[in-house]
Amino acid sequence: MMQGADLVVKMGCGEDVCPVIPVEMENWSLDNPHGQPLEVVRGIRDEIQSKVNTLVSTLDMRAQ
Repeated sequence: MMQGADLVVKMGCGEDVCPVIPVEMENWSLDNPHGQPLEVVRGIRDEIQSKVNTLVSTLDMRAQ
């Protein structure tokens, strides 16, 4: 499925875990929410939302 993508976003997986494919990739280094207090998980969620919003804006500019 990723081979048909224009961009792949990795969220903290290492090269030994994520497959290497010939498409543009971004790596979003994020803290692992597993076992974290709710405040920390919410912060990670907010960080992901911010990154997605920025990515969408960037992709919109590319399409123009």
